[in-house]
Amino acid sequence: MKRRGVTRWPAAILLALLLLLQVASVPFYAGWSWTGGKWRLEHGRLTIQRSDVLRPKGPWVDLNTEGLRWTPAARVHAADDWTVTIPLWCLYVPAALWTMWAWRGRPA
Repeated sequence: MKRRGVTRWPAAILLALLLLLQVASVPFYAGWSWTGGKWRLEHGRLTIQRSDVLRPKGPWVDLNTEGLRWTPAARVHAADDWTVTIPLWCLYVPAALWTMWAWRGRPA
């Protein structure tokens, strides 16, 4: 009982943050690039790219004019040149299941 109570709030907070990211990624997109890589959150997806030809730009946020995209994707050109796209629903479905499990009622 005590252990389940410890996991309730982290599960609920994680789910709320993921859903907030989902909602925020519709009107805005954001990212960060560094030497050799970048991440970008847009259209309800998190894209992580590794490439030696990328130049660092630092953090940025801009308006988004496209809708949500629901499909995961991966592209590999070489060991140091790849892109992985993870839709946020792939993250918040397990978080929602964890939250439902943590907050379920006690059996009678």
